[in-house]
Amino acid sequence: MLSRIRNAGLSFGAALLAVAVVGGQPAWAGSVGIIIKTGTSSPVGDPFYNYTFDVELAAGYTLQNGGYFTVYDLPGVGATSLTGQPSREWGASIQYLGVTPTGTPTITDSPTVENVTWQYFGSAITAGSSAVDLGNFVVQTAVQLSTPPTPTLLYVGSLDGTNYTDQGTVIVNAVVPEPSSLVLLGAACVFAPIVIARFRRSR
Repeated sequence: MLSRIRNAGLSFGAALLAVAVVGGQPAWAGSVGIIIKTGTSSPVGDPFYNYTFDVELAAGYTLQNGGYFTVYDLPGVGATSLTGQPSREWGASIQYLGVTPTGTPTITDSPTVENVTWQYFGSAITAGSSAVDLGNFVVQTAVQLSTPPTPTLLYVGSLDGTNYTDQGTVIVNAVVPEPSSLVLLGAACVFAPIVIARFRRSR
């Protein structure tokens, strides 16, 4: 279920890590901290789209209450965009200047493109010898886009909500609807005005 939750007052700290490849996507410090394995964009009623991020906690790490990750500069996302979290223990905030840990290596963050931060408010999660799937995180565009967004996005993570843990990039791939879905969408576009017009006349 999509919901928008505003959170404030995040503060953060330091440590630089190296580049590796995780799940076919470039990532910093391979398998460290919070990792976005994949990113996709899919239509939710043209011309709006959902960004969906599949996120995991790397083996050997613990996500504490207050831990978070920020995804920077998402084209089409606005202050009123809806977000989706895997559970009620996650909250989301949207801002022009991304919530960034103190001590994070220099990053590019456009002051005119929105960023999304997801923060965890549950009991600590520890990944043992294998990674833990944290679930899918979704944010919807609020600006009309003529084509599916397919950017390469930067993200930064903090496992304790205070200290910089890791950063990486995720390539967003467009999801093309199946032909049957396109037929249904087309039918809805054709018949919706007719239904609305009849409803108005009947009132």
